[in-house]
Amino acid sequence: GAGPQVLVASDAEGQDIGYVRFDIEGDTAEISVCLDQAHRNRGVGRRVIRDSALLMIREHHLHRIVALVKPGNEASLAAFTSAGFVVRGRQRRGGVDAWALEFAEAERADA
Repeated sequence: GAGPQVLVASDAEGQDIGYVRFDIEGDTAEISVCLDQAHRNRGVGRRVIRDSALLMIREHHLHRIVALVKPGNEASLAAFTSAGFVVRGRQRRGGVDAWALEFAEAERADA
């Protein structure tokens, strides 16, 4: 497999504001996002998530992109859902029941 792919997110001035990591296994990837505190809750996360997910679908021919969001992280959950991810249920990770989300666009990308 392709393994981890890390994309750096920059703002309009070219300053690095965080990163998006995709752990790729076959045609599926798990996305994780880390944004600088100052850029959270401003719609930046939604754009970064959506743009990077669409890019990875094109470049790596992915059929599924999944995200796990810890319970109580409402901002992250909102960013993923507004970016086009759909909650599919819960998944146990590191002792907590995380929300499991899937990028809806990935299913349509090859249509």
